[in-house]
Amino acid sequence: RHQDARVYRRYLNVLGILLTHSGRLDEAVTYFTNALGLAASWDDTQLAGDGTMNLGVVADIQGRWADALASHTRALTKFLELSDRPMIAGCYHNIGMTFRQLGMLKESQSQFELALEILETCGRRSDVAATALEKSLLYVQMGEFELAEAIAKVSYVEIKRGGNERLIGEALRILGLIKLGLGETGGDHDRQLGQH
Repeated sequence: RHQDARVYRRYLNVLGILLTHSGRLDEAVTYFTNALGLAASWDDTQLAGDGTMNLGVVADIQGRWADALASHTRALTKFLELSDRPMIAGCYHNIGMTFRQLGMLKESQSQFELALEILETCGRRSDVAATALEKSLLYVQMGEFELAEAIAKVSYVEIKRGGNERLIGEALRILGLIKLGLGETGGDHDRQLGQH
C-alpha cells in the first residue's frame, strides 16, 4: 500500500510535467498541487522538492517571477535537506534564470556559478553545458558579447554531442543573438540556422 501511494504521488507529478510541456499550465498546477498535498501527508521530502520546483517552472513560463522565485527557494531548502546535489544545482540554475528575468544580473550570475560548481564536481557535463548556456544569455543582457560567445560556443559543442534537439536549437538561437550584438549578420551562421 505504501509503495502504491508513492507510485501514485509520482504519477501525479509526471502528469504535471507532461501537461507543462504541452502548454496546459493551469492543469499542470492542479496536478503538482495535488502531488504536494500527498507529499506532505506522507512526509515525502523528495516529491515536495520536485513538485515545488515544477510549480516554479510554471510560474517562470507565466512570467510570475515573484512566485517562481519563492517556489525555487522552497524547493532548494528541500533538496538541501536531502543533500541531493544535482537537484540543488537545478534550483540554483532556476533561481539564476528568474533573477535574470527580473534584471538582477549580479544575483543571477552568482546563482549560475553556484550551480556550475556543483555540476562540475558531479561530472554532469550535459547539465554544465545547459547552465553555462543560460549564463551566456546573462552576459548578452550585460552587453558582454565576446564573453557570451566564448561560453555559448563551448556549450553548443557539448550540447550537440548530447543530441538534445531542444537545447541545440536554443544554443543556436543564443549564438544568433550574440552575432547580432557583435554586429555580425548573415553568412555562414544564417545557413547553419537554416539547416536545423
